[in-house]
Amino acid sequence: MIVEEKNKTGKTDPLIGGNDQPALLLDINFGLKSVNAAAKRFFGYKDHTISTTSLLLKEPEINKLVKLTEEIKLGETKKTDLKFQTVNGETSREVNVRLIAEGDEALLMLLINAQNNGFAGNLPLGLKVPTVEIDELIDDKKILAIISEIQSSFPFTFLGKTKIQNEINKLPEPFWIKDINDKYILVNSKYAQSLGLRPMQVEGKSEVDFIPQFYKALYNSVQQFIKDTANVIITDGIPLKGGSISHGVKNIQVPIIDAERRVIASISFSQPERSKLTDAIFSKAANFIELVFSEFHVPAMIFDSRGIITQLNKEFCILQNVDLDDNLGVHFSNLVEADYTRGIETFIDSNQNDLLFNYTIKAGASDEVIFQARLKKIKLSEEDYVVFFSLEKILSYDNLEELLKNRGRMFDILIRYNPEAIFIYDAETLRFIEVNEAALRLYGYRREEFLQMDLTDLYSPEDIQTLLDPTSSKGTPSGYAGPFKHKRKDGTIVMVELSKTPFQYEHTEAHFNIVKDVTELIEKEKQFQLFKAAFEHTSDMLFITDSVGFIKYVNSSVKSVLGLDKHELIEASFVTLVNDDERGTLNSMIFYSNLKEPTESDVSLKKTPEGEVKCKIYATPILNTSGEIDSFNILAIPEIEPVEIIKEVPKVVIKEVIKEVYKDKGIYSDKIPAVSSGLDTAQISVMFHDLLTPINVILGFIQEIKESIDTPTDEQNEALEYINQNRDNLLEIMNSIAEYSQIGADVNPQDTGIVDLVESLEKEVSQSREKWKKELVISRVSSSLFINTDAEKFSSFLILLYKLCSKLTIESQLYLSAQLSDDDNFILSIRDHSTKITDRLNDNFTSIVLNKDFGIGKALGISKFAVMSLHKLLTVLKGESEPVTKDGYGFEIGFRFPVRLNTPDEFTSPVSESITEELPKPEPTRPRTTRIVEPPEPVPAAAPFMPPAPPVAPPQMSRPEPVRPPVPVIPDPVAPPAKKELDLGSLRCLYIEDQVDSQILFKVQMKELSEIKFAVSFEEALPMMSMYQFDFIVMDINLQGEYNGLDALKIIRTMPEFHKIPVVAVTAYVLPGDREKFIAAGFNDFISKPIFREKMIDALHKIFA
Repeated sequence: MIVEEKNKTGKTDPLIGGNDQPALLLDINFGLKSVNAAAKRFFGYKDHTISTTSLLLKEPEINKLVKLTEEIKLGETKKTDLKFQTVNGETSREVNVRLIAEGDEALLMLLINAQNNGFAGNLPLGLKVPTVEIDELIDDKKILAIISEIQSSFPFTFLGKTKIQNEINKLPEPFWIKDINDKYILVNSKYAQSLGLRPMQVEGKSEVDFIPQFYKALYNSVQQFIKDTANVIITDGIPLKGGSISHGVKNIQVPIIDAERRVIASISFSQPERSKLTDAIFSKAANFIELVFSEFHVPAMIFDSRGIITQLNKEFCILQNVDLDDNLGVHFSNLVEADYTRGIETFIDSNQNDLLFNYTIKAGASDEVIFQARLKKIKLSEEDYVVFFSLEKILSYDNLEELLKNRGRMFDILIRYNPEAIFIYDAETLRFIEVNEAALRLYGYRREEFLQMDLTDLYSPEDIQTLLDPTSSKGTPSGYAGPFKHKRKDGTIVMVELSKTPFQYEHTEAHFNIVKDVTELIEKEKQFQLFKAAFEHTSDMLFITDSVGFIKYVNSSVKSVLGLDKHELIEASFVTLVNDDERGTLNSMIFYSNLKEPTESDVSLKKTPEGEVKCKIYATPILNTSGEIDSFNILAIPEIEPVEIIKEVPKVVIKEVIKEVYKDKGIYSDKIPAVSSGLDTAQISVMFHDLLTPINVILGFIQEIKESIDTPTDEQNEALEYINQNRDNLLEIMNSIAEYSQIGADVNPQDTGIVDLVESLEKEVSQSREKWKKELVISRVSSSLFINTDAEKFSSFLILLYKLCSKLTIESQLYLSAQLSDDDNFILSIRDHSTKITDRLNDNFTSIVLNKDFGIGKALGISKFAVMSLHKLLTVLKGESEPVTKDGYGFEIGFRFPVRLNTPDEFTSPVSESITEELPKPEPTRPRTTRIVEPPEPVPAAAPFMPPAPPVAPPQMSRPEPVRPPVPVIPDPVAPPAKKELDLGSLRCLYIEDQVDSQILFKVQMKELSEIKFAVSFEEALPMMSMYQFDFIVMDINLQGEYNGLDALKIIRTMPEFHKIPVVAVTAYVLPGDREKFIAAGFNDFISKPIFREKMIDALHKIFA
């Protein structure tokens, strides 16, 4: 007897709630416990009506379940077919039945395949091995050419792969390449779109991941057949997950074979297949189309709905000077002017059936022929059609007089709206007869004004004689004469060239003039001559390269400095002149950065026969007319080796240095409005997590690949370095945005010692592992200097200032000072040399930070949000920029802040317009005041330095020196006990992660673990936790389903058997400070992705060892 148990709660059990498939939860007596949302949609019932199992299954089906449960074990899954009752009638579906335990209760989970194996209708199982040659099999000749290029260049180089990617992205149908293990090497945009992804998201994944389960056995058989026989295979449709099949499409898979006839990869692409009806229509229409073309005496062609040419007449071939046979089967864009391709493609995809437009073909260097083009769709069936494209020449007037007098459409096309300036004048009287819009814009007159003038009005008195010079009217080989000086209405001069054509107008001679403005061209020519002279005669080395760094020209200084002849350098890559360690950086900064702003760098160039020259290079991109980088102009300035001067320094020197402090307006005024971040940090965190998840997976696998290669090539090393550098740049930008969003206008003022803040900065610097890290030297900071400000924000300002200056200098040290300026303010300053700030740091800081030139900053790895954060902190802290000079020259980058002193600074005398520095006198040991590392300079004997007389002041009680407490004796630290060895092979792990790629990466990196189980959600993990034993759990913070990582942890800690199990949190991105929040929430440790092996082992050592 089957007991029916009503589902009273109406809630979805978490065991099935997060599942996308229809799912039922039954008790051991087959009573209905719960259904999920997908099941409700599948059965079509309202929530309250799905109350008993008998509504969904008839008695025979329940009996089938009874028999199945007698055979199934706990945790096991079996498949069966069941007939279900839905509101639309009875339907049969495949079901996965799993026996699970929830506490002391055994439950049956039914997962229903609602898609009926993923497809509806006939399955795409048609297979065929063609018997014709491949060139007869492929309709699109472009695909044939691409296949040939792939077969000849496989395996690809980096540049070769990029070239093929660009070619296949132009194809209208899906195209993809797989390796011998069926992993994608390249896919085009069309194929990636069919999966709802971008090409980069698909590459490297297995094709098996994207096909339905039922198709895998057949798929594996087909792939093995190709590998065994090296045959081409044709299949019907593209079987992809999600239930979509491209009807009327055949897939062609072509193997790539090596010299030993082994299959090493395969090329696949889709090709529309004509139906029998279409073939019949085409067969019947062939004679008609041939007849039309034989009688059609204007240029015409026919192409199908994909743009593939099926017919060309001889007139079109003559017009385009092409061969008929070579162009059948190619895309129409090969024969159509590039300006019209996009418009024709839009017509093909639109609902329009007819379109007329003007079509211009260049006939020589300057002549153009105008046609009226017509596009007409001809339907062959309900779904198929062809496009008829014809060109009919527009008749023009040979008689200019008629053209001017009739002023019809041709007048508008050829004269009125011509983009070139045109005027016509009487050859005898020089009075103007006609002028077009472009000439009126050039000279600045209204039409009625211009037609009242004659030609002499365009010339200054001293230039009118050029009209009488017969040689002045002789044109150049381009057909233009000049240049001539012409006057505009406003009196300014414009340089023009004239193309003059005489003709008869009302029985007198007239001149038709086309005017070309060459003012800018002449100025550029002058500049070119100046630059050319400087280029050839400068002592600095100059290189001109193409857009990817291959040298096209060098000046003579290159040979004198490097000892290399021009013929050795031309067509060589510029990066071959630098050290191997610098190649990746140079490529990423210049040739592959796509930056269109000048870039500078410090490199060492190789000399012949040996040695190297340290240089500062300035690379300026040259843009083409499309705004893309065409070439680079690289200036290399050899560094002058510094001459070391050794001076004898007296043991004790007292010196006064007067530093002039020029106060400008600062970055912000005193009256500052409240600052609002305008950004939601929580949203930023979620957004960055989504961005970094796929990036981290890629980097994790790249690390695995790198470690598996014994001797990577230079190209592989360069690519890995380039990838890691760009990830670091991305993280830097994201962190800058997050930090910027957290800076609020509210401050928490408190008395804070400047020494404490500086020591906090020193600690931050000592823990940093960044490549740009510089040694921090504390130059002049007083222990008695206190700030009444927000300590946290001021510390952030110091750290950010240090980071920016570190990236903007090439020196190895940064010197930080804090000195009293007056009773209310002090100066915080920084430099990068012991004597003064270098020009490089001063110029870069001024341009990028103070003037916000983010173009230059990007090239140096400076995020604009980092600069904005510095400005924002300066505003909140009431600070101002204040350059510090010494002897009239820039000495340090300075900032003025409000301050309150706790005790007088014995080594700093407040003055209104200068700051006095003293080097310390020998004196007894006392509490730390100012640490000075600047080397003292000797005082010339002829003018010995005398300390200034102290000012006269009323006598006052002297303050006794403070008594120092005794220094405690600290015993030597006891060595920590040796670390217990961690046995990974004894540990079992549950990894809750919704990204399959991250699961695979974890499995590869932690393969020594005894067992790893994966779940994509907490709902899926719960039954696994009941069925298996685990030693620790790794859990992503952002999960699918109803529970995120923090919610899941709270539930785990309430479960008696799991409240002490170690749980490690992972995520792709967190905001600064979130790590501490995760630890406080109860996680045993936190790891940021990618989960490199070292990070996880360190965490497990903390937990188990």
